[in-house]
Amino acid sequence: MPRPARCADLAEGFERIWVHPLTNAASTGIAPADLLRFLAACGHSASLVDLA
Repeated sequence: MPRPARCADLAEGFERIWVHPLTNAASTGIAPADLLRFLAACGHSASLVDLA
């Protein structure tokens, strides 16, 4: 199974990241550390990738 990857800058440079869950009707904000915790709780470890 592929592992989720996130831009390393998102993990350190922002208080919250904003996403559109399934539709573009609303936005959900989540702290980067909380997103990593959520992924781990779902059984997924994320790779932080330096895109610079």
